[in-house]
Amino acid sequence: MYIGKSACISYQNTIADEVLKLVSISKMEEVNVMEPQYKELIKPALLRRMSSVLKMGTYSAMNCLSGGEITPEAIIVGTGLGCVRDTISFLEQSIHNDEQTLAPTAFIQSTHNSIGGQIALLLQNYRYNMTMVQNSVSFEMALLDAQLQLEIENLNHILVGGVDELTPELANLLKQLADKVGGTLPQLGQGAAFFNLTKAPNAETSAKVNLIETRQHFEGNFIETVGLHLSEYDLILNGGFDENVLPKSTSILNFKDYCGEYFTAPAFATHLALLAINDKLENVENVSRVLVLNKFGNNYGAIGLERFDL
Repeated sequence: MYIGKSACISYQNTIADEVLKLVSISKMEEVNVMEPQYKELIKPALLRRMSSVLKMGTYSAMNCLSGGEITPEAIIVGTGLGCVRDTISFLEQSIHNDEQTLAPTAFIQSTHNSIGGQIALLLQNYRYNMTMVQNSVSFEMALLDAQLQLEIENLNHILVGGVDELTPELANLLKQLADKVGGTLPQLGQGAAFFNLTKAPNAETSAKVNLIETRQHFEGNFIETVGLHLSEYDLILNGGFDENVLPKSTSILNFKDYCGEYFTAPAFATHLALLAINDKLENVENVSRVLVLNKFGNNYGAIGLERFDL
């Protein structure tokens, strides 16, 4: 499975097509997503009815598809919480209006698959469309589904993405939960990233996916269990693993310092991996193989990428 173009919206300047200089969230005065001019790729009439997660996801997807010029044979989206802002809005309307005369928009857009559906509507694409909702391995599961579709269904081009949003209600709820259990709440995050995946390499191909591993509700040594050879990688994008278990000889970047903690953060890390492979990540050089490691509670994921040259 090969990756061509990617597009990402995050707290970093991942929108610009230039060498990326990462800035730690802890050093930012205000932690806000760096949003593009959405109207460049989405009609203003549609934008007015879109929540932030729909805007981020739809713009990233359309950007990845060169504004809709490329038509994928399948659309697969990974998300942990889906359109949670619209869900909250619909519930608030239900309470306020005593479950009477409810506006349909928030309800229609409150489902997890609204993102994939919106992309399909814009593209007039009626092919395979799937949303994977598997907690913190949702993006990895989307990649696995894409791999199956390419191999078993004999497809050639699939659009895959990971999208999640952060709302004030969610942040407040998690803070209350952390206080109740006596835990420390990490810096919460959000973002969207989409990728063109193909069965065979082409002129746009920059990397080959050589590894996708997940374990959910797992107790044990994930690295040993799945047989990861960490020293084979030039760069490890680490999302939650104890650095003592990682090789000292390999460059390590803790990617959640730059995107925060959210269910599909590995999608952001995969975009960083492609930037590193294409020499577009500042202070990172001569990278051919990158490993994305993610740990969220007892859920683990690993994505391996290697440079591909035609």
